[in-house]
Amino acid sequence: MPPSVALSTLENQKAEILASLAAWPASQLTYRPTPTAWSAAEVVDHVVRVEREILAAALRGVVAPRRRGVRDRVGFVFLDWLFRSERRVRVPTSVPEVLPSPNTDLATARRDWDIARRDLAEFLGSLTRDQLGPGVFRHPVAGWMSVPQMLRFFWVHSHHHGFQLTRLRAAAEVR
Repeated sequence: MPPSVALSTLENQKAEILASLAAWPASQLTYRPTPTAWSAAEVVDHVVRVEREILAAALRGVVAPRRRGVRDRVGFVFLDWLFRSERRVRVPTSVPEVLPSPNTDLATARRDWDIARRDLAEFLGSLTRDQLGPGVFRHPVAGWMSVPQMLRFFWVHSHHHGFQLTRLRAAAEVR
């Protein structure tokens, strides 16, 4: 995966995830291996919530961009590495708004993802070249991210949750 990620790459990834889930039986989409684990529908809901929250922050951040320092750059490389691995990662406690709704279903998550991506496309279309370099979003672990880093994060975040979906599918088939 190249360091820069285009919106079309994100859309292709989204289509692959949703096509994969379309092949799952309905009972597997809502299956939780433990009471505190997420279902596949909740995983997608979480991904959508993360993208919406980051985009909202970037809309505010582009108005008052921040300088990205060494700590931000190193933090981003670490987070990118971590999310390309199969290690389990907890949602930072500082962002409970990205936790999935336990009442979600895949159809709702798909619709919300379509809306979030439409909003992302509008945001990207409104930017000037000068707005691509500074930090517009502060990740609670990695620090300030530029717009290209934000797009890379969207890709690697979804990629990471692909590992979770694979584990869920295997657990649902065994039960």
